Amino acid sequence: MGVLNSDFILAVTRYEPRFQPLFTTLKYLLKQQGLMGGNWDRLTSYALTLMVIFYFQAKETPILPPVAKIMNLKDPDPSHSINGWIFSFHHDKLASLVRSTSMNLETMLTGFFKFYSTFYYEFIICPYFGTELTRDTFRDRKFSGIDAKLEISYPKPAKHFRWCFDETGVFKRGLQVSSPLVVQDPFELNHNVTKNVDGLTLRYFKMFCSEALNVYSSVPSKVVSSSNNSTESSIFCTPKRKTKKRSKNESVHVQRKCLCEMFKISIYDKYYDEYLDRQQIPSLQGPWPALKAEAEGSAGKININIYVVGILNYAFNFKILFSAGN
Repeated sequence: MGVLNSDFILAVTRYEPRFQPLFTTLKYLLKQQGLMGGNWDRLTSYALTLMVIFYFQAKETPILPPVAKIMNLKDPDPSHSINGWIFSFHHDKLASLVRSTSMNLETMLTGFFKFYSTFYYEFIICPYFGTELTRDTFRDRKFSGIDAKLEISYPKPAKHFRWCFDETGVFKRGLQVSSPLVVQDPFELNHNVTKNVDGLTLRYFKMFCSEALNVYSSVPSKVVSSSNNSTESSIFCTPKRKTKKRSKNESVHVQRKCLCEMFKISIYDKYYDEYLDRQQIPSLQGPWPALKAEAEGSAGKININIYVVGILNYAFNFKILFSAGN
């Protein structure tokens, strides 16, 4: 299954070149906050991949199509069907449905943070349909409420999707929707790839997205582009002074410095808005556990390790973060 899923992700990175640098940047930022890797209750790389894909699908002008639109449900190759789940898709359809956009990587990064800082986590993140689903659909084992329209929009994919309502087969079990964060695998439809993520991690992730957005908003939003002298949104650069023209090396230094400010974010429990969190994550019940004690002091700070700085330097030196958006 992992190999077949990787084929889809590879195709996404091929047809949308900004996906990989965006994912790489997010991965290292989240790792520094202890939100990815290592522990059981953290996000996995695959989960973050699907969350980025869903963000691309859910934009007002979608960049990526729903997986349901590119599924090859009639693929005769038995190796592409495992336990009743179909892992085949049309590469040509994916290539034709990817929409080009003028958004650069900086705008996509801030958009990701804004999207998930305000997302209503009672909904299920569903890259298969490219839209959020209600948990009632899985509890009732049928498309209900606002999800009923999907049977009209995607009749054949919806028929295949109903397999994840079945809990009678050996390999079929219903999607686990009791966890605070539900991200559905777009091929193995009864697999919640974030079933391990607890409420504490989800609250931390949501708050980090909010704090990251605050960091970016503290940087002046208008800069003069060095390539075409036009004014555009930027979060990595500071405005160009009229009295002194900044050299290319100075600009790269400022960009790197602004990005590295992300690693200095330190979140304590007192910063949380419990009322808002309970509204956005209604599946959580009972008292909120403390995230970090204020007594931790400097121990709660996030330090930039040499390995991550090396990755960022590599990205900047080879213009991965910026040339992909051009």
